[in-house]
Amino acid sequence: MSEQEQQQQLPPNVKLFMGRYVTWNGGEKFMEYVDNVWTDIGDERQKKSIMSFWSINNDDFNTYYQSNYGTEDQVEEKVTKVAAVIQYIDEKKAAELPDQVNEENDKAGPSHTANKPKKTANGKRPKGWIEFDEEKNTTIYVSNIPLSLTDEDFLKLVQTYGIIQKDPISHNLKVKLYRNEDGSLKGDGVCRYIKRESLIMALQYLDGLKVEDNELKVEEAKYQIKGEYDVTKKKRSLNAQERKKFLLTQDNQFKWKPDLPINYRPKSDLNVILKNVFSLEEIINDASLIFDIKEQLRTIFQIYGPVGKVVVYENHPEGVVCGKFSNTDQSDQAVKHLNGTLIRGRVVSADYWDGKTKYNVEEDEEQAKARMQAWDKHLAEGNDTDDEIDSKETTPEL
Repeated sequence: MSEQEQQQQLPPNVKLFMGRYVTWNGGEKFMEYVDNVWTDIGDERQKKSIMSFWSINNDDFNTYYQSNYGTEDQVEEKVTKVAAVIQYIDEKKAAELPDQVNEENDKAGPSHTANKPKKTANGKRPKGWIEFDEEKNTTIYVSNIPLSLTDEDFLKLVQTYGIIQKDPISHNLKVKLYRNEDGSLKGDGVCRYIKRESLIMALQYLDGLKVEDNELKVEEAKYQIKGEYDVTKKKRSLNAQERKKFLLTQDNQFKWKPDLPINYRPKSDLNVILKNVFSLEEIINDASLIFDIKEQLRTIFQIYGPVGKVVVYENHPEGVVCGKFSNTDQSDQAVKHLNGTLIRGRVVSADYWDGKTKYNVEEDEEQAKARMQAWDKHLAEGNDTDDEIDSKETTPEL
């Protein structure tokens, strides 16, 4: 079929869209001409694209498309006509805005939004620009702060109104007092909360509060780019996994947690730490003492209940030994009776593990050399053993 015959078969209200003929009745009826047959269009995205395209003049748009992107064969980075249509319509609407709006903008003075880079055809701004939704702003700017106020005082003041956000990289609280180049305070600062509700409370109750004869001024922080934006100074952004973890940690701060029972005890209380059980000189001179001490302390611990593991930290200068019990009743008895008692002719101290301290100490070259010499001597005397030394563990078990 010739092109002239094809044109004769087309309905009067037809346009060429994306290389095909389409028609729209202005309501819900969308059709396309495929294989010499008119068929209904069911895809909602295609319908929206056609609706956007319908209001523009084909000739004007083709001129616009080719002047901006060239012909489709010349386009290095493919820009779909659908995206170009959206861009075209946006620019056409902007050009048709009443002069009154422009006059009001002129009266209002220059705004940081005037320097925003224009969006590209795919609807995104150039790299380096971040869209900021003011409705999601959670940062307050506080001015007229007394110069005698310390960072700790400012932190106590602002955290009254909500939980302060932490930096996802450094984990420091996002609260800051501004300083001059010489380190002296300027008298203003910022604080970023997790929730916007905290910002609203700060605006309501902190604004106007008198602190050391100064009346604080609190407002929402406004963000403006000073000078040219330097992409190289931008902080490292979180990857998807880090961002998910960060947001989950934030959300967990607002979750309801049941109160711990009155008799709650942390798992670390199952571990009893004895100190001053031995000296480093003893271990260097006789490596076999490690096994003797371990067995001796296991026997002593078992007086108060079954002990799961005994660890001798032979490189620790305080002569540390740890024993783990199955319940706190047993560890309580061990701490009560062993604290201040005499073991191996030495007065030892007994306490619960705090859950944080690491007792493993790396030995230096001189200590390692002396230990190996003592070990060789121990083996030469026929004292071989299959027992295991657990001192490589950095912390007791929970």
